[in-house]
Amino acid sequence: MKVKEYTVPELSEYIESLRSLYDIVRLVAPESCRVIELDHDCYAFGKKCFGCWERSERCRTCTSAMALKTSVAQGKVVIKKSSQFSVYSVPVRLRGANDVVFPCVIEMVTTHRNSIPVTYTDDRQDTLIVPAGAAVQDSAAGTEQFTAARIDPLTGLPSWAEFCQTTRDIFIRSPSEPRVIVMTDIWKFGLVNELFGIESGNAILRGMADALRDSGLMYETICRRGSDHFIMCFKSGDYIESRLCDILQKLSSMFTESVCRIFLQAGVYRAHDLTMPLSSMCDRAKLALNAIKEKTKVMVSEFDQDMLDRLVHEQHVLSSFRPDLEAGEFQVYLQPQVDREGAIKGAEALVRWIKPDGTIVPPDSFIGILERSCLISDLDRMVWDLAAGYLAAWKNIAGKDFYISVNISPLDFFHIDVLAYFEHLVRKYGIDKKSLHLEITESFMMSDTEKQLRIADRLMEAGWILEIDDFGKGYSSLGELKDLNFNTLKIDKSFIDETENQERSRAILESVFDMTKKLRMEVITEGVERKEQVERLSAMGCKTFQGYYFDRPLPVPDFISKYLSPDA
Repeated sequence: MKVKEYTVPELSEYIESLRSLYDIVRLVAPESCRVIELDHDCYAFGKKCFGCWERSERCRTCTSAMALKTSVAQGKVVIKKSSQFSVYSVPVRLRGANDVVFPCVIEMVTTHRNSIPVTYTDDRQDTLIVPAGAAVQDSAAGTEQFTAARIDPLTGLPSWAEFCQTTRDIFIRSPSEPRVIVMTDIWKFGLVNELFGIESGNAILRGMADALRDSGLMYETICRRGSDHFIMCFKSGDYIESRLCDILQKLSSMFTESVCRIFLQAGVYRAHDLTMPLSSMCDRAKLALNAIKEKTKVMVSEFDQDMLDRLVHEQHVLSSFRPDLEAGEFQVYLQPQVDREGAIKGAEALVRWIKPDGTIVPPDSFIGILERSCLISDLDRMVWDLAAGYLAAWKNIAGKDFYISVNISPLDFFHIDVLAYFEHLVRKYGIDKKSLHLEITESFMMSDTEKQLRIADRLMEAGWILEIDDFGKGYSSLGELKDLNFNTLKIDKSFIDETENQERSRAILESVFDMTKKLRMEVITEGVERKEQVERLSAMGCKTFQGYYFDRPLPVPDFISKYLSPDA
């Protein structure tokens, strides 16, 4: 089920339209057991959402919590005091101020009075909750399930749900006192489970829970969330970063001696607006944590405005990508690849995101986001399809040797049968395979090399022209070229930039060209910006150039006019 996203006014209108269909319609935040009150462009947390049921029984089989967890609507029947209630919970996403989005649930209740007889489980007349189609559970089983829902069975700490409940109650009791949310993480904890077994990993988590309980850190409440994240809530005055660092260092040393090298880090969010959803606070602490993931010399990171700006930007990219793709805002630009005299040989297809007002979104501000979100393949397919269409349309004006190079993201190989897709394009547009060159980054080839070489060999055997893109930017060495069965090597701009030692730089470049000659590989040099570079590279044997010295990436109509028209 695709969870729909609403602004506050949109959701208010939608909920109002449901009120004539149900006896009760309300918006709830299951993680903190609160009703969410909507007002114009604002929202706020109201009363406990289990106010019309007994808490223990209400939470035991909460459809709203399940809907939030699974992103699928849930239904059940509740029996209370000879009345039957049908409850239907639908997950939604609410977009509030600053484009912060958090998940919540619309809960719709229909009352069927005096519909079935009820036998109460004890003289307190506790509520019985019957999931649709299921038998009533006895009170002992319910108590056991409720206890498990409140306590993390592995560590004995409060569960995430209990942490949310307790923390929200704390905020309500003292709404003007700022809090600090701290999230800890064990660096590459998955390797511990993989190398030493899950029980060793569990032993570390139990030991950490005990150590944090006895640490003397003055947190108000704590929980474990997910695999290895521990979350703490402090009063602002009780949080001392140096004390936290000391504890993290001590824990790291403690477990390094018993299992393997363990390194702990923490992300911190200072909460001044306590009406913000707790999940959003934790997301910001995690964002701060992610900012130092690969920095093993940094133990603690605090969330700042730049992180928020990046988060808002990322959410904007993800929410607008598909509509803007369908609206044609992503366009292909072509950067010429030429000989030393500037005569056209081919072009590289590059993508530009152009908004309706003419603003161009820089590729480095969205490509990485799309790759992390596994959306890059949708964009790449569009570029490949357009490039193949251009080649088909230009057969009679571009010359038989003209080509377009297209980039293949490493993730494309996981989501697409790349060979089958390009074979499909050849049939669809009636083009020659040799006119559509395929660029694969060297970093992809250097990871799991044996597997990637098999992929490259399949493409080569099928007759495709393969190019190693960004050579020299990542990990490859000259010695590894012998194993890379590619047609063309694209030398990265960093290889030809000025360095402090010109002689060493020149010697490396000469070795690259010498090696490619012996391997019968073509060479394209990227990032050429000056005449001296062209002359020096030509002397080494380079015959194809790409860079601003010759031309920038051009919109397709400009490229046609400049390079493919009769007057070009």
